[in-house]
Amino acid sequence: MTLKQKILRAVYSLGRKVFPSFYYPYKFLGGRIYLDITESLAVLSRARGFYEWPKQKLIYEFMPEGGVMIDIGANKGDFALIAAKKAGANGTVVAIEPDPLNSMLIRKSIEKNNYNYMKLLTCGVSSFNGILQFFIGKESSHNSMVQMEKNQRSIEIITRTLDSIVDDLNLDRVDLIKIDVEGADVEVLTSALNTLEKYRPTL
Repeated sequence: MTLKQKILRAVYSLGRKVFPSFYYPYKFLGGRIYLDITESLAVLSRARGFYEWPKQKLIYEFMPEGGVMIDIGANKGDFALIAAKKAGANGTVVAIEPDPLNSMLIRKSIEKNNYNYMKLLTCGVSSFNGILQFFIGKESSHNSMVQMEKNQRSIEIITRTLDSIVDDLNLDRVDLIKIDVEGADVEVLTSALNTLEKYRPTL
């Protein structure tokens, strides 16, 4: 564990005892993002601006101005917001997040940044259009369509294939696709065969 990681862990442990739980629009590479830093160590690192920093830079570097990105499993919307900032008003960023609370926070971040060209879908991506059980983790980053923890609470969510989403949104290009679905990757890729073959995204 690096010194930075040790300091962050210590700050998080102290913060959970001292700070109240509330959402605040923290500044980061993608503009402003609503977070509750008492939720988890990962969320605190988001607020500090270095959560998965290499991936943040990669998204920002490869996202073309006026381009199209699809973020599957957007969580708090970090990477979708970064892509939206880089794409600009002539681009399109589709954030897909099945968790209702996370989806609400992404909506607040979109409005805070005036990213009116972002599209938010509150659903899951799977190999069929229908309904599935979605399991809620102890931390929002552990939510999944695959049960990961014992006695895990679940909710019903709508699922869509990625190909059907791309068709419904009339997208004429897809430059980047980011997938973070905690174990459901095969189902997502199966649902995107036409999109991958037709548009051949860079990432």
